[in-house]
Amino acid sequence: MPFVVFKPDSSTTPVRPVFDASSKFGKAPSVNELLEKGSNLLELLPTIIFQFREDRIGIVADIRKAFQIIEVTEKDRDYLRFLWWEDPIKRTVKIYRHRRVVFGLNFNPFLLAAVLELHLRSVKGSQKEVAQKLWRSFCVDSCATSASSYEEYERFRQLATNSMSEAGMNLRNW
Repeated sequence: MPFVVFKPDSSTTPVRPVFDASSKFGKAPSVNELLEKGSNLLELLPTIIFQFREDRIGIVADIRKAFQIIEVTEKDRDYLRFLWWEDPIKRTVKIYRHRRVVFGLNFNPFLLAAVLELHLRSVKGSQKEVAQKLWRSFCVDSCATSASSYEEYERFRQLATNSMSEAGMNLRNW
């Protein structure tokens, strides 16, 4: 069942529909119960926490609006249709299609991981080492790793930010 979140201060999305893919209607299964969710990415947490504590300087960041950056191809948008009241009094609805991944679906973390892996494994040249470290540091949309010196941290931050920006993803909260 969709509901609306109002963010009047937002210039890009002042009104945003939110969908509860875990809600049920009667005895029917929820949307999330019908979807394959992919691998359990939380199993990576112990490894990522160890990496964070490995060196002197802990590094944390997250991807800004991670799920909103994943665009759905035109042909697949037909599978992401939803109805919205055009006029509740006249009981007329309008059909919309999502252009981006729907927030709240149980497979989103797996989908984001696939997008990150595809992008970071394609990095070449001098940024390849940083891209590999960054890939090993992610759990869903959060990065946690460490550096042994301020210079190493600054180099990692700069190259990681540039690499993610090329894919249209912004790391924040360094």
